[in-house]
Parts: sequence; C-alpha cells; structure tokens
Amino acid sequence: MKAYLHLLCLLLVFALFTEFASSGAASSQTKRNCECFLVSGPDPGPFQHYEFYDFRKVPLKQRQTNPAGAHPLPPNDDKKPHFEDGIEEPADDVDDDTKRLFGPDATLLSHTPFAKSWVPQTWLRCPTPSSPVTHANSKRNVFFARDPSNQHGPDSTFLVLRAVRNPDHVSTAEIETAAQNFLHASLRVRLRLFTADLVPPPSGSDGAPLLSAAGPPSRGACAGIFTYHSTGCESDIEILTSDPSDQVRYANQPDYDPISDTLIPGASAVVRIPTPWTAWTTHRLDWFPSESRWYQDGAFLHAIRYGIPDKLSMLVVNLWSDGGFWSGDLPVGESVYLGIEWIEVAFNASKSDSLDSPIGKPSHGHPHRPATPIGEVGAHDDGCFDGDDADSSARGCCWVDM
Repeated sequence: MKAYLHLLCLLLVFALFTEFASSGAASSQTKRNCECFLVSGPDPGPFQHYEFYDFRKVPLKQRQTNPAGAHPLPPNDDKKPHFEDGIEEPADDVDDDTKRLFGPDATLLSHTPFAKSWVPQTWLRCPTPSSPVTHANSKRNVFFARDPSNQHGPDSTFLVLRAVRNPDHVSTAEIETAAQNFLHASLRVRLRLFTADLVPPPSGSDGAPLLSAAGPPSRGACAGIFTYHSTGCESDIEILTSDPSDQVRYANQPDYDPISDTLIPGASAVVRIPTPWTAWTTHRLDWFPSESRWYQDGAFLHAIRYGIPDKLSMLVVNLWSDGGFWSGDLPVGESVYLGIEWIEVAFNASKSDSLDSPIGKPSHGHPHRPATPIGEVGAHDDGCFDGDDADSSARGCCWVDM
C-alpha cells in the first residue's frame, strides 16, 4: 500500500508540473490558495506550509506602540546576559554609526511585525581557548535600511545583519524563528555580504557623502543559514569572509569526531559557487528525511546523506566572529554586513508538544574542514509526503520555484 501511494503521489506531482508548465497556472495561482507546496529537484515534497518574508518594501521608521521584545535568555551554561560582563544592551534604537552610514530612517527589526516571526537575539558567548574573543548578539545589529544600490527603486529596502569588532568583544547578529517545530523544509535566502563606507559625492556636487557597499567584507567573520535542534542535529550553509568569494561550506552536524580528532567522512563539503557571495544571489537548503541538498540560484550544487537532522528544529540566520580558527578575527574597528532581500520557506511542522524542541543555542566554531570531493547524488527513496501521511494527495499544490 505504501509503495502504491508513493507511486500515485509521484504521478499526481508529474501531472501538476505538466499542467503548470503548459498553462502558466503557477504564476497566476496565489500561494494563499494552495493546499500544499512543491519544490524543484528529485523530491518535490509536498510541504504543508509556506512563508515568504519580503524585506524590500518595509516602511522605515514605523514604530509599534509595544515593539516586540527580544527572546528571553535561555539558561545555558556557556552564555550570560550582557550586563554580567559589562557589555550592556544599549538604547532601543539604531546607533549613530548605522544612522551615519544608512541614514536616520534605518529601523530595527525589533520595531516591526517581522519580529513576531524572526526574533533578534541578545545573548553572548564567553571566550574559550579555541574562541578567544567574546561575541555578544545585539538587536541593534539587525535593522532595515535602504539598499545603497537601489535607493529610490520600488523595492528599495533590505534587512541588514552586522558584526562589529570592538577592542574587547565582537558585537554580532542572530535571528531565530519564533517557531521551533520545523520538521523538514526548503529554505531560500537572497543575500550578499558587503562592507559599508561613505564616499565623496560626484565631482562638482555639493551633496553629502554617499554610502558605498561595493567592496568585499573584511576577513574574520562567518555568516550562517541553518536548521538547528542541537549542536549534533543541524544542517547548515556557512560563508567565511576569509574564504574566496566563490566558496561556501555545507554540512550536517556533527561533522567532527572529537575522540579520533578527525572529520567525519561525507558530513561536510567546501563547494565552489557560480555567483560570488558578494553579489545578490539566492542560497537554498533543502532538508528532507533522507538527504540535505544545497542550491544556488536554482542550480543544484551538493547533497549529503550522512547525519540528516531528525528532530524538531528552528531556522537561524547569523553573522558572527569569535577570534577562533573557524571564523578568524576581525580587525578592531572593522564591520561586516549581511544584506537580505527576502527569505522563503516551504516546510512541514510537527503538531506534537515541545518535549523535543531545540536545545540551547547554536554553537560557533568548527575544526578545519578541507574540501570534500563532490560525488553524484544517488536515487531518492524517501516517502511521497514528508509530514502528515494522511495528506497523500498532491491536489491543489503550488510550485515554489515557478
């Protein structure tokens, strides 16, 4: 019976794809009316839920009467509230440096409705021998601003995450989904990493200095996009600013065996990407029951079958540095910026209670991961539906990628 349902589901998916491709129905059918969602690739899903977070049309300086607060600090042994180490969370507004670079209308994410779904973090991690610099997340490092390359266009805003190297610590950025019951997902993030500087106005102009975001970021920071349940149950994309701009790192955790002090074969890879991460490009992570897959701008790049996350998870985007071997150390006074135009996710969610919810906070820093040869992706034998098996029909599905 299971094999029959699997075959029936695949036939329905193929029929839907043929219909959408020939009639253009996918472009006219709004995703609000969809019963399920399909993605490109060898296993289209379906997924039960869909969210699209568009950061390109955000009204700047719009304030709520009661802005969404930061996530309460969890009782983790290796993190402390800012005030315990004298690194206090400052006033609830963007700082002067942000206003100077991005303009006075830059707006904290925590002052917008997006904070109900993506929660800016305010915890810190203390130094260790392998991570010698304290890094402290601040909601002031997560804000909306006008894209300097599109100041006056209809889609002129974007979300910015910032990491700043201070003399005694790094002020970093992390956002986590308020929902922590994701169970398989197709996550896409349109992003670029950059530095921000003020440059003189054009010759002969009396205008103010202009913001330039054309330069590459300083070495010594790490941008992460990943699913997270625990340090041993996550699937991630990591971009190191010390790497060449056409290189990213993919892994299912854990990818390192501390007993043998060796990398786990097949758990991670260093991959060349078609478009550098200093340019706007869409990074995609597909988390399925039998495989994690990675794409850039729709092009398949890699798959890993080892260590697939199998527990309820949240989604995380961060930008950090701790002076360790993995991230490197930002020069004092330097800042790195991660710009995000939108986040899109098709996903399944568990209806169970929170007994198996994510544990603690993501760990930062990894042993060295050399490049792993990219082999061929094998056959896909996971089930037709990755969530509720009672929903075995693909009727009413929409294609996420069309």
